[in-house]
Amino acid sequence: MSLIDRLDKSDDDSLPDEAILNVMRRGDEKVLTTAEIARELPITQDWTGKRLNKLETNGRVHSKSAGQGRVWWLDEAEPASHVAEHIGDLMWYASTADQSAGNIWIMSVGMFIVSGLLLIPILLLGLFPALSAIPFTTTDFATGAMLGAVGGALFLIGGSILKLASLWLTRRYTTVLE
Repeated sequence: MSLIDRLDKSDDDSLPDEAILNVMRRGDEKVLTTAEIARELPITQDWTGKRLNKLETNGRVHSKSAGQGRVWWLDEAEPASHVAEHIGDLMWYASTADQSAGNIWIMSVGMFIVSGLLLIPILLLGLFPALSAIPFTTTDFATGAMLGAVGGALFLIGGSILKLASLWLTRRYTTVLE
């Protein structure tokens, strides 16, 4: 970028966040300085730093002090390839939904495990009738196990739908730069 181009740079909020993030996505390095990012944008280095701070507050990038400046890198939830600038927020929601789907799947596995553990007392009551003195019946444990399994299945289905939606959005609106 020439000196004249740099003098023409403005401090403008109209630059989409995705324009800044796309500079980071197409960089050869995973970690870039504020100056390296600003060189590729039509805004000043100070304004680039302010915008990066805002993106960090929103959880889209992370930074660390390095010498007299800062280095920046994308959050792991951000797409690695170029994103059309007008749909950037949609892509961020898709990547967040993808992470949420993983957490929901983990919860469904936990519910299945608890349901399985509720089957142990049924087995013990069948093998040892003397244990029937406990205040719960096999029907109580079976009902709990059944409800837990149904809940786990619903979480699994919900997480799968969320995962499919995030994959569809990501594939639909992400382009690969050559």
